[in-house]
Amino acid sequence: MKILPFCLLILSVLTFVGCSDASEQKYKKQLKGILNIADISDEKNIPKLEEYLKSNDGSIHKYAAAQALFLMDTSKGRDALEKYMFSPPNYDFSQSINYMFHWGMKPITKRNEFIKKYHLRSSSNLISLTLKSSYPTEFKDKINFELTLKNRSGKPIRLNKPHLYLGQHILLMSSTGEFMKPVFTAMYKLRRRAPEEGYVEVPPAGSYIFNFSGHLKTFPNSPSKRFREGLWLDCGDFMHKLSHAGSFKVYGVYSNRASKQPPYDNIWIGRVVSKPIDITLNQEE
Repeated sequence: MKILPFCLLILSVLTFVGCSDASEQKYKKQLKGILNIADISDEKNIPKLEEYLKSNDGSIHKYAAAQALFLMDTSKGRDALEKYMFSPPNYDFSQSINYMFHWGMKPITKRNEFIKKYHLRSSSNLISLTLKSSYPTEFKDKINFELTLKNRSGKPIRLNKPHLYLGQHILLMSSTGEFMKPVFTAMYKLRRRAPEEGYVEVPPAGSYIFNFSGHLKTFPNSPSKRFREGLWLDCGDFMHKLSHAGSFKVYGVYSNRASKQPPYDNIWIGRVVSKPIDITLNQEE
């Protein structure tokens, strides 16, 4: 009688491993198809992957190439990531993370490692970012975030003022080291902003502060299946899918990429990441 539960345990473990292997192979097959490369682990493909990575066209190939180079885990692959993800600064880190989840990057431990090693690094020391949080209700199902950008350059600099998708300026990590899935939840027909609307000039030692809030929610009646499942931190036009309520570490992130015709000559370009803070989110009863 005691053997049966043990056998069932072994069977469930083997089933889990089999499903995990299958999803990993499906992910890699998808990556090969996007890149048109038969073996993404072969170093001879690095020059082709570098060409994708350094392109300025914003295509999905850039982000697929970055994932392939990271999974390759060779010195040449790491050199390529260092060279083209951070300089020149034409790599969209938010889009990169979005594709990791959209394509189902596996194993999940590698996805977490890729985010932590390459997406939570500041590329410039000209500005710093500080993240703070507060709770408008005692129950802690709602949370306010305040992000402060400080000019440490010694000269006036202009910062791109965030005005949409403010929720993308944080990343949440569980106590097990797993990053939560960020999701854009609105589409806008954007007009081009005038330079004075889009940028703010910050003097030396000066700061620029922006705020947004999040609300822990479920959407059981959503017409979209992906929103009916799970728990969400709703930041309006941007949400984070959570694995659970409770404790998380949160990183603040802010970046600005180079434009072809910048309206000012002192626009800050780069990416900056805050030190993580600890938060608690409780599900409304």
